[in-house]
Amino acid sequence: MLSISEYASAADPVSIDKAKWRTSYNQLYISGENAGKRGEVEIYNAGSNELLYTLTANRRGNWKSSTYPATVPCSVKVLSHDTSDEKEVDNAPDNCDDGAGSPNQPPI
Repeated sequence: MLSISEYASAADPVSIDKAKWRTSYNQLYISGENAGKRGEVEIYNAGSNELLYTLTANRRGNWKSSTYPATVPCSVKVLSHDTSDEKEVDNAPDNCDDGAGSPNQPPI
């Protein structure tokens, strides 16, 4: 039997709370919620639809990821339980990958 809070989180669409490029670490940090209890979350470059990472949410449906992609996406998309969300990457460099062509490598 689901509690009211578990039912509400399972019914809500997955969401991205934060998507940020950490220049000093060449790291893409993304966090969010509503993936369902231990739900699978797929993270994509929204411009190219390239799968960047797959992870499992915690028991409350919250999730976070720190990845080191070859190119910096301008925006990211997450999929979980047939729901999705998209967000621009804060602090993405001017040469970020928007899916329109061949992006430059991450800044050094």
